[in-house]
Amino acid sequence: MRFVINSFYWRCLVFLVYVLLHHDESLTAVASDDSSIINPGAGASAIGNHYSIQVETLTTEYMDSPLGVDKAIPRVSWKIQNNDGGDANDQSIFTSTTVNDNDADADATTQRIRRRGVFQQMYQLHVYSLSPPSSSCSSCDDNGWNDCGWVSSNETHLVPLDCNDLTPISTSDMYVSWKVSVMLDDDSVIESDIANFRTGIFGPWKAQWITGGKVDDDDDDSSRNNKKDRTLLRKEFLLTTKANSHNNIINEGEDDGDGDNYATLFVSGIGYNHVYLNGVKVGDHQLDPGWTNFTKRTWYTSYDVTHMLQFDDNVENGVLSSDAVANNNVIAVMLGNGWWSCGPPPGTKQSYCTNDPPQLILQLHINGHPVLISDETWRASADSPIIYNSIYNGEIYDARIAESIEGWTSLHYDDEGWSQSKIADTVASKAILSSQLFEPIRHISTRSPISIVVSGKADNNLTQVLDFGQNQAGIVRLKRFFCPRGTQVTLRHAELIMHPPYGYYDNSTIYVENMRTAKPNDYYICTGNPQGESYTPTFTYHGFRYVEVTGLNHALDPSDVAAVEMHTDVKQTSLIKFADPLLNKIQHMVMWGLKSNFMSVQTDCNQRDERKGWMGDAALTAEAAVLSYDMGAFYTHWLSQMVDNQNPDDGSMPNIVPPGGRIEGAPNWQTAYPMILWVMITYYGDRELLFYHHDSLVRYFDFLESSYSRTGVKKFRTGFGDWVPPPPHPKSDPHLMGAFAFLGDMKLGIDIFKYSRHPDAGAQLNRLKDLLEKVVTEYHDAFYNETSGVYMSGLQTEQALSLYLGVVPADLQTSILSSLVDDIEVTNIGHTTSGIIGIKYAMEVLSKLDRGDVALDLALQTTYPSWGYMVNSQYEPATTVWELWDSDTAGPGMNSRNHHMFGSITSWFYKYVAGIQSLDPGFSRVQIRPNLLRHSNFTTKIASPHGDICLNYLKQDGDYDNDEHSVIFFYEVILPPGTSGTLHIPIAFDDKETALKNGNNVEIFIEESGYLVWSDWKFVSGVNGVLDAVENGKSVQLDLSNGRYLFKVAASNRVISTAKMPGTVKIK
Repeated sequence: MRFVINSFYWRCLVFLVYVLLHHDESLTAVASDDSSIINPGAGASAIGNHYSIQVETLTTEYMDSPLGVDKAIPRVSWKIQNNDGGDANDQSIFTSTTVNDNDADADATTQRIRRRGVFQQMYQLHVYSLSPPSSSCSSCDDNGWNDCGWVSSNETHLVPLDCNDLTPISTSDMYVSWKVSVMLDDDSVIESDIANFRTGIFGPWKAQWITGGKVDDDDDDSSRNNKKDRTLLRKEFLLTTKANSHNNIINEGEDDGDGDNYATLFVSGIGYNHVYLNGVKVGDHQLDPGWTNFTKRTWYTSYDVTHMLQFDDNVENGVLSSDAVANNNVIAVMLGNGWWSCGPPPGTKQSYCTNDPPQLILQLHINGHPVLISDETWRASADSPIIYNSIYNGEIYDARIAESIEGWTSLHYDDEGWSQSKIADTVASKAILSSQLFEPIRHISTRSPISIVVSGKADNNLTQVLDFGQNQAGIVRLKRFFCPRGTQVTLRHAELIMHPPYGYYDNSTIYVENMRTAKPNDYYICTGNPQGESYTPTFTYHGFRYVEVTGLNHALDPSDVAAVEMHTDVKQTSLIKFADPLLNKIQHMVMWGLKSNFMSVQTDCNQRDERKGWMGDAALTAEAAVLSYDMGAFYTHWLSQMVDNQNPDDGSMPNIVPPGGRIEGAPNWQTAYPMILWVMITYYGDRELLFYHHDSLVRYFDFLESSYSRTGVKKFRTGFGDWVPPPPHPKSDPHLMGAFAFLGDMKLGIDIFKYSRHPDAGAQLNRLKDLLEKVVTEYHDAFYNETSGVYMSGLQTEQALSLYLGVVPADLQTSILSSLVDDIEVTNIGHTTSGIIGIKYAMEVLSKLDRGDVALDLALQTTYPSWGYMVNSQYEPATTVWELWDSDTAGPGMNSRNHHMFGSITSWFYKYVAGIQSLDPGFSRVQIRPNLLRHSNFTTKIASPHGDICLNYLKQDGDYDNDEHSVIFFYEVILPPGTSGTLHIPIAFDDKETALKNGNNVEIFIEESGYLVWSDWKFVSGVNGVLDAVENGKSVQLDLSNGRYLFKVAASNRVISTAKMPGTVKIK
C-alpha cells in the first residue's frame, strides 16, 4: 500500500503536543493567522495543491492481512481518506469548491481548496483467484482478477466479499488478494492498493492431537500429579521442490514451481506453545493460543513460514538422488501449561484447570496443501529447561538443562533418547477448532527501572527492589547478570512497597499480601557462564510495578533489566488530552488498566489468584475500551465464547467467561452480553454480528422475562449489587440494582433489535418495547418512597440509576435530580457514595440532564473517595485504577491495584466532555456536543469505521480593545468522508462561568475560516459544508457535512473579526 501521511491524525497530534507542552506555561503560537488553531502542515497548501482523496486502511474481518480467515464469505473494509496536499495532477477527482478563507486574512496565493461532503456512491470489489480462469472462475480476466460488479452503496465497513463464483469460500489455506474501486459523489473513480488474506482450515484436520505424556505414564503409581510432563516435541522432515511421500509428508503437497509459493503453519494446543522451524521461533505471539473453555472451543493460530523452510532440489523423476539429504527441516515445539494444566495455587480450586499434560495439533501447508501433520511419529522429551510454569505462580527455569539440550530446535539434533509422542485422548477433539482471528498477546514495549534500592552486603546475596514506575501486565527480563553455577536467582513481583497501615514505610521491602494465594515469582538457576547470563520468562505473566531480585552478589544496572509489557496487541486508536494534568493522569490510569487486562479475554485484574473474564467489569468499561482501542476482532471472539457458555437450559449467561464458577450469572454482570453487542453495533456498525447472535440474545431475554414472571420488579433477582461503594457508605438496595439491570438490558435489546436485519428482529423489538412499557411504572411504584420523596433510602446510586432509566415521572425529575446533586455537593461535599455501577451512570445522567458541572466536580475531586485520591495517594500514587476507592488502606483480601471496573470515566470523557457520540451505527452520523468548556482546553481523536473524528478546543481569554466580551472560543472539527454530523456550540454555561450569552443582551458570532455562519441570532448561509444552524437556548447547533472546519466563537463581531491566534496564550 502506498505510504500516505494521514494528516487528520497529524493535526490531532500537533494540537496534542501544543496542549501538553504548554499546559502550565506560555506557549508560542503554532499559527500566525486565524485560519487554523493548529499548525496546518500539509493542509495549508498553496494554490495548485489540493486535498487528495484515497482509499486506505483495507482490512478483512477487522484485521490487516490476516491469516486463518475461516468464514465462507469474509467481510472487508476500507476508508476513504481526505488527505491534505497531494499531487496536483489528480485534481480532476475534486469538485470545484469555493474557498472560504477571508480575503482580509489570506491572499489568493495561500488560499486552500477545501473538499467537503465527500461520500461514496458506488463500489466495485476485485478479487484475485489462484485458480486458472479457464477452470473454476468463469468471470475472471486473463490475469485472474474477478471484477465483482458495481454496487450502489455508501457502505465501506464490513462489506461481504460476495463475488460471483469465487465465494462462498470452502478451500483451506487459500491465498486471496482483493482491492476496491470507489465512485465518489462527483463521479470520479479511485482505486485502492491490494490487500491480502489467507483462509483457515475448512473441514476436518488431517493432523491429530498429540501429547508427550508424563514420564512413567503407564505405571500404576497413583502420584500422577508429581510426574514430569514431556513438553518438548520435535519432528525432522524432508521437503523437495516436488514434495513426495516420505516419512509422514502427505503426498498431495506440491510446489508448482510458478514462483508464487507460500507456506502456512496452523497450530493449536490446550496449554501454550512456542514453535520453532529450523531453530528459529515462529511468529511473535506469546501465551498462545488464547484462553477458552476447552470443552467448547479451542483457537488455532496461523503463521506465514514461507521463508523459514528449506527445499532439496536433488530429485530425479520423483526419486531422491544420491546427493539428497535424509531430512532438511525440523519443527520443534515447547509446550506450556497455560489455563489447561494450570496447577492452581495451594488451597485454591480452579474448576477449569486439570493436571493433564499440555497437548498439540499442527499442520504445515505449502501452496494450500498439507505436507506435515502432528501424529505419533513425533519425538517427545521431558528435559525442558522450564521445569515448572503457572499463570499464577510464575516459572522455574534451569539454564543448566538448556545448556545440556542446546540445539534441540535445530536440524540433526540427536533425539535418540527421546520417547515417541502419543495420540491424545482429549476433550479438545470434541470441541470446535476455530481460527484465532484476533490480535495475539505480544511483548508490547519495555521500560527500565526508575530506581533500584539495594540492601544487604556486597559479595553476598543482595536484595534489590526495582521500581518500574508503572503498574502493568508482563514479565521482567534480566538482560545481563553474573552468578555461580547452580545459584538460584529469584524475581518476586508486587504492586506496591511496604507502607502504612501494612507496616512502616520501607522502599526496600515489597508488599505481596494482596496477591492472596498466588506466588508470582520467577526462578532462574544459573549456569555460571563467565560471559554473563540472560533470562526472559516464557509461559507466565504477572501484574506488577515493583520486582524484588535476590540471589545475585552484584548490583544490577538499570540497563541490565527491563519490564516487558504484555497484553493482547489491540492498537490504541483514539486519544483525549486535557490541559488539566489531573484529568490526564486519570485517563492514563484507565488506559493502562484496560490494556493490561486484555489477555485474549478481558480479565478483571492482572496480578492475583483470579485474573478471570468477569463479565460485570467488562459491562462497565466496554465503551471505554472501544473508544480507546481497536476492539472489533477481540470482542467478536469473546462474544462467541459467551454463546459457547450460555446455559443451555434457561438461556442465562455466566458471571465469568471462560467460566470459573456457577453458570447463572448475576444481574449487571450478565449485562456484558447485550452491552458488548450494543457497543459493536453502535461503534462499528456490525449488523452481521447481531444476526449471528440473534437466537442466543432471544434466549437471554427469555431468561430475563421468565425471572420477572416469577418475582416481579420489586423482588427481582439480586446479585453483587453496586459493587464496592466507598466505606462507610452502604450498598444500594439489591432489588433496585437487579431491576435496573433488567430494564437496562431491555433498553439495550431494543437498540440492538432496531438495527438488526434478522427477520425476527421486528417481533423481538416489539416484545421488549411492550414489556418495558409495562415495567417502567412498576419500577417507580416498587422503589419510590412517597414519604421521603426519593428512591429507596436516597443513596446517590438509587437516584442516578432511576434517572438514567427514564422511569422517573416528569413531575418528579427536577426533585430527584436535585436530591442527587444535593447529596453529592452538600451532604458529601463533592464526593461520590457509589460503587462501580452507580458512578458510571451518575456521571452520565448528570451530564445528560445539564448538570455536567457536578460530574466534573466528581472527576476533579482529589480527596477520598475519588479518582484524584488514587492519583495523589501519599504512599502509592496510582498508575492504574484501583479495585477499591480506599485500596491504599484496605486489607489484602480483595484489593487489586489494577482493576479496570472503575474505568468508565474514560467513556464519559469522550461522550460528555468532548461530547462525541455515534447517532447512527458505526458513526455514520455524529453528534459533537462538547461540555464543561469552562474548565479545560482539550484535543480529541476518535477512530471510527470511516476515519478519524477530531475535535480540538481552545478557550482564549483576551482583551481586544478593552471589549468586555473578549473571550474567544476556537473549535477545529474533522469529520471523515462518509459521515455527517452536528456540532453544538455552547452559548451559556452553568453559574460557575460568566455566560457567553446573557439573556439576549449579548449577540453571538460564529465564523468558519473567516466567514460568518451565525450572526444576528440566525444562520448565515453560503459557507461550503455548513448546511444549517439553529439556536436552542443553550447552544447553537450547526449541521455539517464531512470535512475539516475551523470555527471561532465570540460575543462581539468586532472581537471575532479582529481576533487572531496570539503569539502566546495561557492554557487554563
